[in-house]
Amino acid sequence: MPVPKTPEDIAAKHRLMTAFFDDALARVDFLSELRDGGRDTEAFTLCLTYVDSFSQWLLWPREEVGRNFVEALATYEASPYFGLVHPLQAIRAFGAMKGIWPSMSALVQRAFPGPSYELLHETAFEGRLAVTCSPADLSQIRGELWRATIGGIAYFWLRNPSVHRFGSSRSLSFGSTTYNGAEPEPLTLRAFLPPLRAMIGEARKRSETTLQWFGDDRIMFDA
Repeated sequence: MPVPKTPEDIAAKHRLMTAFFDDALARVDFLSELRDGGRDTEAFTLCLTYVDSFSQWLLWPREEVGRNFVEALATYEASPYFGLVHPLQAIRAFGAMKGIWPSMSALVQRAFPGPSYELLHETAFEGRLAVTCSPADLSQIRGELWRATIGGIAYFWLRNPSVHRFGSSRSLSFGSTTYNGAEPEPLTLRAFLPPLRAMIGEARKRSETTLQWFGDDRIMFDA
């Protein structure tokens, strides 16, 4: 799409961007209304698809959909949650992969035998794992650690069923899992709304600052 050059074209594109992002925030606000009206499954499904859309735009041109979803949630949340590592999710996620990954799952299970688990920051998780894991294995695990986070749980257990199987559950809690000695917040609509609004805010800032969609018009028109 040609870059607007006249003042009229620039103003028109800016109005279009303003309308787009105002509408995006209005859609997010409507999710709470939808939930309060008894359509919480629909509200949650829409929320997850909105997170998916903005995460792909913000992390373009990387095409790793799952990693983008997870990293965007962790980047645009106000306090650590989606980026925390859940050892059981690491065991399950790596165990479901091919090649060397079932053996990596076994390494994690040796370091975190359960049955109760503590959510950990990545550095703390890697520190525990380093006691029983070689540097080479740890490097391999580090590259796929997004799969083991709370964001990874959201992607595999909530986003994917919402997109591919006509909706997911309306929430997901963590049983005997703790974080700093307390039960972590369940994954409900409420948990996703603040980072989603922050993603929209970042996309808007990039767009209005550069006068290109999401900071690069190719994201909108060439992808």
